[in-house]
Amino acid sequence: MDLSTEHGDLARFWEEIPAAQSWQLLQDVNQQRIQATLLQLMVCSSRLEQKLESCLWTQRVFILMVTVFTVFWAVALYVHFSHGYSIWTTA
Repeated sequence: MDLSTEHGDLARFWEEIPAAQSWQLLQDVNQQRIQATLLQLMVCSSRLEQKLESCLWTQRVFILMVTVFTVFWAVALYVHFSHGYSIWTTA
């Protein structure tokens, strides 16, 4: 398409619409667009918060398991080297 024809058609279109009506349409569209964008942002934020909570829960469980296994390992080493080591080496 010819670029000059497009600009002429667009200018003619806006000249035919009253100025007050065009501003009202633009304001309504902008407000609707802002509201829709904010709604999408809130939905995305909610989903992100749920994913983050899930990850944090998994991390807490993992840290708890590592702590418990470390305590068992430390107790086993203590028992092995304090009580059981002398019994195993003298046999």
